[in-house]
Amino acid sequence: MKNNKIARSIGGIDNEFIERAAPRTKAVRKRTAWIKWGMPAAACAAVYMFFMLAIPGLLNNPITNPNGDGQTVTAPGNNGHGGTLPEPSQNNTMYTLTLNKADSLMPSRILIPGHFWYSLTESQLEAVLPNLSEIFPGGVEATANYSGDGLLFDVVIHELSADGNIAVYNQFYGLTVIRIARGSIAEDVIYNNPEPVTSEVRGVDVTAGMFDYGQDNTAMYHASFMIGDIAYKISLHDSATGERGINRLTGLVNAIISNGAADLSVLDNPVIPELRNERLSLAEAYSDPDFGVYLPNNVPSRFNFESAQRFINQDYNGLSVLWTDGLNSFDWRVSKATSDDFKRIVSPAEHEKYDMSLYSIPLFESVPEELREYVHGPVFRADEITLEVIQARVIQGRQGRDGGQMYFSVLFDGIIININAVGVSPEQIWDMLGELKSLI
Repeated sequence: MKNNKIARSIGGIDNEFIERAAPRTKAVRKRTAWIKWGMPAAACAAVYMFFMLAIPGLLNNPITNPNGDGQTVTAPGNNGHGGTLPEPSQNNTMYTLTLNKADSLMPSRILIPGHFWYSLTESQLEAVLPNLSEIFPGGVEATANYSGDGLLFDVVIHELSADGNIAVYNQFYGLTVIRIARGSIAEDVIYNNPEPVTSEVRGVDVTAGMFDYGQDNTAMYHASFMIGDIAYKISLHDSATGERGINRLTGLVNAIISNGAADLSVLDNPVIPELRNERLSLAEAYSDPDFGVYLPNNVPSRFNFESAQRFINQDYNGLSVLWTDGLNSFDWRVSKATSDDFKRIVSPAEHEKYDMSLYSIPLFESVPEELREYVHGPVFRADEITLEVIQARVIQGRQGRDGGQMYFSVLFDGIIININAVGVSPEQIWDMLGELKSLI
């Protein structure tokens, strides 16, 4: 997902989307090269979320290489993804894996202080994952994640499909994701058996597992191991039945271990970009030289100031202010507009792209897929938005004290205001925006 899309989700994407999507991860970004920016991070919070899902439990009967001949396993993949994995060594021995069964998943949430990131160059990728082009013929999207002091946190690698998008299985599930880090990777697998069965692959102990989602005939296959002091975690999705998933996992583990440990030194000493993550008082927020003038001065009196934050990273430069009144809230975020924002501009005449009265809850089912990006994040030009447009954004059946829930964005030249309100009337929001007409 684009950083801006995830940023919008924090600010107001419909809960129906979040609930139906978890723990799936649908890749929506277009990629035109196999080494591109790949940061699944929330741009307006210093939080990096890895949905690398855990696998507890144990399968009684280990699954072995069905070929039974010691030859290299072919990973057929899905929809053209995957391919014939390289021979794991100078001989053709394929080490098999014991698969530990999972009973539940536990998504992990990781905070990286001062988080920033860079995409890997082709030479860096070759050092981190040797013979990468043989393992993933369609290429990958690889990102090195750092803490604010410039120390490498980890590397995250997503397999790409032939069209340059992050490869997915069964429309929603990330096909293959690899994480690599020095020393260790926080364990996100909880096994019922405190000592899960491990497999030995060329002297390396590997813990592998599988979780059956119980729907869509989809399972997640998982493996973790250490090569020297370098930790690896692999997750991939495939059919919950048959042997293709374990074959793909077995071939991938064998190929990585045979090629040797990653050389992460090529990622040391990065250029640290401008970073800011600072709490502000309300007075400091209004005094911000970049965005303070875009804050409303006539917030309904019953709302109390809750918090303000000034945040800058590689993708986001903005100011957010939150007011609350019990369960009602009013979130006003001002930032520099991105190319993603400009792509979501909607004309008031395009009712199908923003009018919530046309759709029913759950919105995930009622909004056509080709319109979801607009309906769940419409951007209106400041000189085109009207009171009627704001009234059309109210989500029916979700009422606060003075109004329902609504979220949308308003573009003032290169500055965008993201509004997420519960219990504020359309007329009140219209009055607050009216103050800013002089900025057009």
